[in-house]
Amino acid sequence: MRHKLSGFAPQARMQQGSALFVSLVFLLVLTFLGMASMNDTIMQTKMSAAMQDSNVGFQTVEVAAREAEAYIESLVNTEDFDNTKHLFKAGSVPTELFKDSTWVSGKTLAAGTTLTAVQPPRYFIELLGEIDDGDSATSLVVDTYSHESGTGTIQGFRIVARSTGATGTTRRLIESYYGKRF
Repeated sequence: MRHKLSGFAPQARMQQGSALFVSLVFLLVLTFLGMASMNDTIMQTKMSAAMQDSNVGFQTVEVAAREAEAYIESLVNTEDFDNTKHLFKAGSVPTELFKDSTWVSGKTLAAGTTLTAVQPPRYFIELLGEIDDGDSATSLVVDTYSHESGTGTIQGFRIVARSTGATGTTRRLIESYYGKRF
């Protein structure tokens, strides 16, 4: 009987370690899949954070634009537009809007309302002058809730506002036009 058992021994010795080799290859493949999945997750996290930062910047720049519109609505005349502070006459506004030096306190105004942990958005207003309220394609439509046109001239304003996101790396810049009848 011994002789019969000894016939199986060489095959068992040859297979020693093959299961270990297969399991190591399988573990290596799983490691590569895990690392690829981790890189994808990290990239998606970065994209999500950038989108959130961009949205915070957009919301705060909208706050600045609405504040500028409220300021225009409070005006009784346009005498304050003398190219100082944040009130400019037509054609005398800062032209390099993407430079940080344009958005300093001497040329722009910080919005009073802002979100937490964000630099306050800044804006300036340009007086464009009298705008035609006729029926031409370039005229400004100014109606009240009752659709009465009113009397007086319509003055046009250009509002430019800039904000950063919560991290300070995202920048949002918007430009809007506003008309008010005086």
